[in-house]
Amino acid sequence: MKAFHRMVSSHMSALLAVVCVFLTTGSSRGEEAVDGHFESVQNPITTVTVDQMKNRIDQALNRPGMRVRKVVFDFNPGDGEAATSDYFSCSKLAEYINTLKNNGIQTIAFVHGKTSRHSVLPVLACTDLVMSHDAKIGEVAGPDDNVPQRQRQAQEYAEIAGKSREAVVLKMLDKNVEVVLGTEGANNPIYVDSAKAGKAGTPFEGVFVAKGGDIIVPRGGIGLYNTEQALRFGLCTVTAETREEVAEKYTLTPASLRGDRYGGNKIKAVKIDLTGVIDDPMIQKFKRQLQEVRSKKENTIFLLIDCGGGSAKIARDMFDLIRDLKNDEEDPIWTVAFIPNKSADIATFIAMACSEIVMFKGSDASQEATIGDFESFLGSMSKGGDSSNTVEFLRRNLLDIAEKQGFSKHLVEGMINRDEEIVLVHDQNRPAGAHEIMSRKEFDGEVKEKKRQLRIIKHLKQPGSYLKLNATMAKELRIAQNTVDNRDVKEVYTLYGVDEKSVRDSKPGWLDDFAAFLRRTEVWILLLIIAFAGLILEVKMPGATIPGLVALVCFVLFFWSQAYANGATVYLAIALFVLGLMLLGVEVFILPGFGVTGISGVLLILAGVGLATFEKAPSTTEEWVAFTKRQVTIGFSLVGSGFLAFFFARYLPKIPYVNRLMLAPPSDQPGQDSDSSPLPGAELAAGLLGQVGTATSMLRPAGMARIGDVYTDVVTEGDFIEPGTSIQVVEVEGTRIVVKRV
Repeated sequence: MKAFHRMVSSHMSALLAVVCVFLTTGSSRGEEAVDGHFESVQNPITTVTVDQMKNRIDQALNRPGMRVRKVVFDFNPGDGEAATSDYFSCSKLAEYINTLKNNGIQTIAFVHGKTSRHSVLPVLACTDLVMSHDAKIGEVAGPDDNVPQRQRQAQEYAEIAGKSREAVVLKMLDKNVEVVLGTEGANNPIYVDSAKAGKAGTPFEGVFVAKGGDIIVPRGGIGLYNTEQALRFGLCTVTAETREEVAEKYTLTPASLRGDRYGGNKIKAVKIDLTGVIDDPMIQKFKRQLQEVRSKKENTIFLLIDCGGGSAKIARDMFDLIRDLKNDEEDPIWTVAFIPNKSADIATFIAMACSEIVMFKGSDASQEATIGDFESFLGSMSKGGDSSNTVEFLRRNLLDIAEKQGFSKHLVEGMINRDEEIVLVHDQNRPAGAHEIMSRKEFDGEVKEKKRQLRIIKHLKQPGSYLKLNATMAKELRIAQNTVDNRDVKEVYTLYGVDEKSVRDSKPGWLDDFAAFLRRTEVWILLLIIAFAGLILEVKMPGATIPGLVALVCFVLFFWSQAYANGATVYLAIALFVLGLMLLGVEVFILPGFGVTGISGVLLILAGVGLATFEKAPSTTEEWVAFTKRQVTIGFSLVGSGFLAFFFARYLPKIPYVNRLMLAPPSDQPGQDSDSSPLPGAELAAGLLGQVGTATSMLRPAGMARIGDVYTDVVTEGDFIEPGTSIQVVEVEGTRIVVKRV
């Protein structure tokens, strides 16, 4: 009889579970997909993370164009375990979940890993519990818990569990609870604590447990239930393995899955310092750091912003890079901007791109961090050479950023417009706290023309000054989400419930710094001047080798540093450069003279060098203009290298030790070299016309020759002449001496 009763009870429990699942999933069939919101509940749960979740969920509930009716709490992001020992924070989250339920929002707990300690409380507070096949829930009580305190907590667990689940839930806290299967009323099965069954004055007074009835969970251990048991006990509503399955079973729109800031993963955080001038080396270094973040699958970036000045265009490019991180549908990355000091000018672009902004406040208002201080930048724009640093560029991009990020357009306008007056107003027909930011002109128009009952609460900016926001005002106007009282970034980690030891500090290696140094405009121009000068000297002084090696090293450093940043484009640049060198070589060694081949070679060399400094090939008018300007700069560097080569060629023979780099001209008689004299100028050159001499170096077509007692630079009419060949001066133009083979 006992075995029969056990079999009936078992089959009845299984049947109830199947019916429960059928009702849950079947009721949604045929329904239209509804908007939902997924929220990753990071472990451990803290009061700070609860506040952040509340803010995000409230924003989702009030998001224009969406009507969120269901909120899914993922308690095991990244399939990790959830175990929070802090009862207060978990109770706070459970209270908020109850508030959502009371406002008609269906709350769903998704458990796909072991969930224990007080993390169980908000799970139970949800309307539904979805578990994966390997999930477990229970073990609320810890070995060192205070018994009286646990007894007080048990009351809240019992209220959230309800009568039908009270026994199995309290078993998670108290090892002395014995769960048995009883009946109530018309043979309705119910799980009950054997000590409370039939006890007068309790909700279980009418529960009957047969003598010798089945003991479902015996005394002596803390309850930890797998998915099968949770279904059986009525804790779990339905099973699912992934967030996508949860969304499907609860008929949620695809957009619902994109609402979670961590994409269902555990926090993997990294810190990136942005200090100094916002220039090309900074953004290239930043790109490499982001590549590393992607490769390590990190999902949270703490950006320490202590930079300013430089290029507004690069600052806007960095804005786009950061904003795209959060909007990535497959692997979203949450970014937190920390501003410890007075964040200058275009660093505002970078800060506003981040998901959240945290600013240093401190106790002294004069020391607070600020954002949006453009006054000095606007005053120095005319002195800089960056074409993007104009008021028009700043205004256009700041307004675009404000629209994309949901900031007031009047605030960013006030940062660059001295004449604008900005006020904070309240519409008396709206609830208290519903404030609007307006320009004074807009305020007057709304009051006079639209007859709105508006009242000015505060003047945010008076005419005659630029707007800059300190930490207090930035938080009040919802530009910054949080403030801290310490400039140490560790306090920001604490604010977001992140352990300092788990945050990777992304610091560029020495190669990054070296490549960034070589990419500085003044450095790569100097590299090119030295490289081209070495190339000219090597042609002019065959066999010297050192100028050629110097040129090779400079060209390698130039192209390597550009390849380090600009990727595939630089390979095209190298190909053009090498092709140019080949054409130039053909012109010098095979087709003497200076015709189409030589001109094409020079143009290809310039094009290759210029293209190497760009991330991608020019396509827009603006990019072609920038490319042309870069070519002009390189052209000047080539002219400079010509002067440098001339200087070395002229004075190299007079420098001790260094003059050994030049080939010594052959002497007709021993000791005769000491009697030779260099060519003093055009007057003596004119006297050499018609004289016969000997080539002392390879003339291809330029080189050295001895004419009488004078060693001088000569050039042929185009052909190559070997050393020792007799030559004759056929033309003199100033100091230029043209010879031919005799």
